[in-house]
Amino acid sequence: MIRTLVCAIAIATVAGSLWTWLELRRHRSPTVVTEVGSFEDVLDPALSVTHVKIRRLAKESTGLFDAQDIRSSRVELAGGIRDKLSLPLKVDLAAQSSQVVDLDGNGIKEILLYQDEFVVGVVWLRKGKLNFRPDRDLLKSWAFDIRPKPTDDGHLVFVAASEFPEGNLNAVPRPRLFSWNEQEGFRDVTSSYPTYVNKHLLPVLREALRSERNEDRKANFAKVLAELSPRK
Repeated sequence: MIRTLVCAIAIATVAGSLWTWLELRRHRSPTVVTEVGSFEDVLDPALSVTHVKIRRLAKESTGLFDAQDIRSSRVELAGGIRDKLSLPLKVDLAAQSSQVVDLDGNGIKEILLYQDEFVVGVVWLRKGKLNFRPDRDLLKSWAFDIRPKPTDDGHLVFVAASEFPEGNLNAVPRPRLFSWNEQEGFRDVTSSYPTYVNKHLLPVLREALRSERNEDRKANFAKVLAELSPRK
């Protein structure tokens, strides 16, 4: 009797697992892979020309049996360097465009993946291997185009804004300057570039303050301006 009951439970478990697997197969939407970049470049001067392919991966959920949306990116290298890297799914960065540039001046070019003008991830090379750290190599901006901008001294900075105050219905952009290097990833360097702040950020914020009609937002813009303005 007990053996019969155990067998029945086992059969029911297997049947349930098979039914779930079949339902997952039946309802799962396809993962669409789209090539968004294909080019040749010398990423590392110590190596020959490398062929770079950037692919976007996307899958939409279809319901209970296919609840996960997938938005990711993959970088493939061939030629001078051969390697492949897919971004972790938790990053949720589906590249729409890319850029190759030496961000930290060490002679090795990084691959920038843009989801749009407000999200960028940096994929970088070390000893011929592709690397990406979600906690260091991803930058998001609430406003302002995030593509790197040159400073007067030849460095590259990213302008990324958070909302101020955070979670407030009358929040305004609070821009900061970031640089990237292999050791630290993205880091806030706003205080190191007062000339750039004065020439490029303060005029935009002052114009936004002048044109704003909401008193609460005007007060928030004034606080951001006071924070970024030179100390007298």
